[in-house]
Amino acid sequence: MNIIIFGAGRIGQTVCIDLSAQSGLDLTIVDKSEKAVASLPGNLNVNSMVADVSEKESIFELLQGQDLVVNALPGRLGFRLMSCAIEAGLNLVDVSFFPEDPLQLDDLAKDKSLQVMVDCGVAPGLSNLLVGHAYHTLTAVEKVKIYVGGLPKERRLPWEFASFFSPEDIVEEYIRPARIKQDQKIIVKPALSELEYLDFPQIGTLEAFLTDGLRTLLYTLDIPNLEEKTLRYPGHQKKIKFLQDIGFFEQTEVECGAEKIIPISLTTQLLIKVWSAEACPVDYTVMKIEVVGNRDGQKLKMTYDLVDEYDPVLKLSSMSRTTGYTTAACVNLLKEGILPSTGVIPLEIVGQMDDCYSSIIKYLEERNILVREHVEEV
Repeated sequence: MNIIIFGAGRIGQTVCIDLSAQSGLDLTIVDKSEKAVASLPGNLNVNSMVADVSEKESIFELLQGQDLVVNALPGRLGFRLMSCAIEAGLNLVDVSFFPEDPLQLDDLAKDKSLQVMVDCGVAPGLSNLLVGHAYHTLTAVEKVKIYVGGLPKERRLPWEFASFFSPEDIVEEYIRPARIKQDQKIIVKPALSELEYLDFPQIGTLEAFLTDGLRTLLYTLDIPNLEEKTLRYPGHQKKIKFLQDIGFFEQTEVECGAEKIIPISLTTQLLIKVWSAEACPVDYTVMKIEVVGNRDGQKLKMTYDLVDEYDPVLKLSSMSRTTGYTTAACVNLLKEGILPSTGVIPLEIVGQMDDCYSSIIKYLEERNILVREHVEEV
């Protein structure tokens, strides 16, 4: 099977390294950055290319001769690649977290009998899979709360934060209005709002605030109350809110002396430096999902917990592990022909299929990514 991976950042490289250990795969990885491509381990048996993937013509040229596409590009480029892959008649696994609605391409993908798995990271991704599993297990679901975040193990002031995936996508997460569901209605609230605090035994107290991470979950499952919150060390939200309030995230040009600049572009470049994961490479990925519903006349609460850490042997961040290995598990699902559905397929749908759910969970467990499930009466 010929597989092309678009994006040689942390996540794309993790997927590439993991898949390269499997037999029967001919891998190609492409990125516009020579530095990113050059940073791939030299012992990998993969084809690497430097190419501009911002134009459709170059994308279609790269897709020739491929069987499956992995989309690990930044979000602003992700939807275009997904559209091109479908147009070219190729199955795809996506982890780009683009702002557009992927379900708008569902009919086209079904018409071509394609399998397009979207939002295949940790959240959205693994979180959706677990919610789908709970939805399948319970007779009816009343409420879902998702808490998730990536954190440096070493807390360095002033930010106590490090970026373990695309910084521009993190900034986008902080400014994009958060869609949630309340009493079956989709409502919009400001990102960073509804601050609360949770305690985690291995880490301590974390803060949680709304972000727009539910995506397809808003439409695919009949759940009246849904929300997702991002986890950070206490005080992070206040710092981000300060930058936002004084205009550092504005997207229109402002005059600065003789120059015109776009504040959010400058801010993102500055934050890339201060949030560099190179200074704090050891990280946690923390996720808690609470699902309340009914089964056989009993009101139950299903809780899924994940605390994952940096891999010192492979020198992989936890965010790269949990995100990249989930993506690779989805590629494996398509490679093995286990997934029966066609169309645009988010992981909450996959979570309702016992064989597919077990395949992904087993794949992650083999890489020491362990989700703990707990069920209690409420």
